[in-house]
Amino acid sequence: MRAALLSSTLLAALALAVGCQRSPSLATPYALPLTEPNGRALTGRFLLVSDNQLHHLYGDPYWTRTQIADRVIPSAIRPVQLDLFGRDLLRWALERPSARKKPIIHLGDATDIACVDELTAFFAVMRRATSAWFMAPGNHDMYFVGNGVFSPRHWQRACKRAGGPLDKNTFINMYLDQGLGGQDLTDWPGIAALTQHRARARERGRFARPGSLLTGVTWDLDERRPWRSYLVQRLELSWAKQKTPVIAILLDTNQYHSKPSLLPLPPLAYNAGLKGSLLDDQLAAVEELLDGPEEQLVLLMGHHSYQQLTRKSKARIDALRAEHRVLAYISAHTHAGHYHVRDEPSGEQRDSWIELNLGSMIDWPLEYRELVIKEIEDDPRRVTMVTTLHWMHREWFSSQEEGQQCDPSWEGPPEFYVGADAGYAFKSIETQRRVFNALLDTHAALLRSFPTRAPPLGSFAGDAAALAELTTARSRLAALKDGDHAALDDIAQLLFRLDLYDRQRQPIDHRGRDLYRLCQAFWASKYDRVAARQPIVDDVHIVIPKDPRPAAARGPENGAPP
Repeated sequence: MRAALLSSTLLAALALAVGCQRSPSLATPYALPLTEPNGRALTGRFLLVSDNQLHHLYGDPYWTRTQIADRVIPSAIRPVQLDLFGRDLLRWALERPSARKKPIIHLGDATDIACVDELTAFFAVMRRATSAWFMAPGNHDMYFVGNGVFSPRHWQRACKRAGGPLDKNTFINMYLDQGLGGQDLTDWPGIAALTQHRARARERGRFARPGSLLTGVTWDLDERRPWRSYLVQRLELSWAKQKTPVIAILLDTNQYHSKPSLLPLPPLAYNAGLKGSLLDDQLAAVEELLDGPEEQLVLLMGHHSYQQLTRKSKARIDALRAEHRVLAYISAHTHAGHYHVRDEPSGEQRDSWIELNLGSMIDWPLEYRELVIKEIEDDPRRVTMVTTLHWMHREWFSSQEEGQQCDPSWEGPPEFYVGADAGYAFKSIETQRRVFNALLDTHAALLRSFPTRAPPLGSFAGDAAALAELTTARSRLAALKDGDHAALDDIAQLLFRLDLYDRQRQPIDHRGRDLYRLCQAFWASKYDRVAARQPIVDDVHIVIPKDPRPAAARGPENGAPP
């Protein structure tokens, strides 16, 4: 007993010591001025986005999607309004004045389960962008629910009605052919030349186009071991004929020597959601892309944060930093959004440097950033990295015009947003039942609030027919028995049709319907953050009853139930 008590005391003391360890400070060559130093821009202004995670809702239940999993990984089950209307959040951000005419750099996790049609839906939204866009791959874009290559039967079932699983080689091919290749090529000769090059090089290629925004792409597809495939890109950020060139290298932090798995066994196998990795052949390709004048400035960008990389991958990043003028590493993946000061040993001295980690566009607080590098007028040895932060919910509420506010009557009860992941359930079919209930309620509210002017061809005969089928499905769902996969599949097919119907129909109040979808997505993300309908620190206006006493103390004349 005494030994156990001593061990507990030592562990507590160790935890306290670790917890109180001081975070490293930036070295003095760095500065954090309160106002922006004078100086002209060395680069254009770019948009940085990540982790919008479009989620397919209409596949079969799969065993990692349970309330138990959601307690371990809070984003395993999001509110259905967030999954259903998440693409509306991305579309709205792309249409903001702060996003117009700016090239976009996406740092991964465009998809969630890793289904082909999730990526197709992402490409469709990105076609609304008013400038070119580029993407570094994320773990959710190529590994089953972002973790690895396992349970192929469950992966296939989860992607039912969504084109099947999206493995890494499929992602790279789709991105090069439909993502980059699907953009308007008029103003971007580098993308046009890449498309022509792809006709001759499928499995591997090295492409260069000086004088373009996209100045280099290297890819290598391993058909037998797709987790060893990689894709790296070089972007020219600086203005043409700039004396001090600035480039970005988009790394692939999802390249592994062995097949990533749900249960990690490092160093033999890693979970792609926990550890990022890049191998030596990718590093060699990056070194070629980094070829340039000695004064060239570099931004390294990749999906996983530096801290989440394997030890060897960190060493590879450090090797690039030792040989090139790397201003910062920009990452995503955590959904947290913050700066890191990295303080690593370097010979006899400490090496202090900056990492910017981007937040998510779906998990609260929703955010994206602008990026520009500027020279400093009276300091030729340093530059300013300006990363303007845009919190989407603040822009949303500050930009609402008269008649464009969220109608309070649209907001559902608390269980409308957080009911699907309430409690602990071991069975994925129970999760599916709760999710489908919430989806049926959401579609019913949409159709009743915003009736259709004329139904699209080949769909429901009209809103009344859709609502009738919806009511029948709700009754079937209430009576659903364990193992009745056929009934669940019928309801999934109906919900799939309802989603398509809502996207294709012309409501009488089109703007109102679109506004409703955005409001639901914002509310769902906010309440999912605190797992309840509660105010958060950003809430300024809270409506309170004049008599907030308990009902028993008020009496019927003051609003208490009789």
